[in-house]
Amino acid sequence: MAEPGGAVNPHAFGTFVTIPADAGSRAKSKWGYLTADVSKNMNPEHYPLVNIGIALLIALLSIPLILRRVPMNSFYGVRFGESFKSDEAWFAINEYGGKALLLSTLPILIYGIWGQFARPDHYFISATILMLISVATACIFSYVKARNIDKQKC
Repeated sequence: MAEPGGAVNPHAFGTFVTIPADAGSRAKSKWGYLTADVSKNMNPEHYPLVNIGIALLIALLSIPLILRRVPMNSFYGVRFGESFKSDEAWFAINEYGGKALLLSTLPILIYGIWGQFARPDHYFISATILMLISVATACIFSYVKARNIDKQKC
């Protein structure tokens, strides 16, 4: 977003560097040369759409886990040490983890939809923090469930 005089508003891109609009890809900042061309940066108006897309992707990836369709593997699923002790533990932990992930997408999705209309300042940072907290919470709850399943088996 250009300001009068050709400078780019540094807060529009979540940075603290003012870059002349005509500087091209080798603009000099106080930290050195920037290698990205400002004109190719993602439009901040698209950030909410990206978050909505990420929430939908996580939701789609969690559905096979909830339905117990993912056999034990080392690539896809909730993979704690306790998950690999038996097929029963794998499916129970992955079902719970899938539900936790599906629930974790709700705040991300709601914030993305709200951000599409409200356009809050510092959306990128707040949405990223919300996403990290939501997914980390799902992981923590899944880990606690995995530990509880392991204790029940012993």
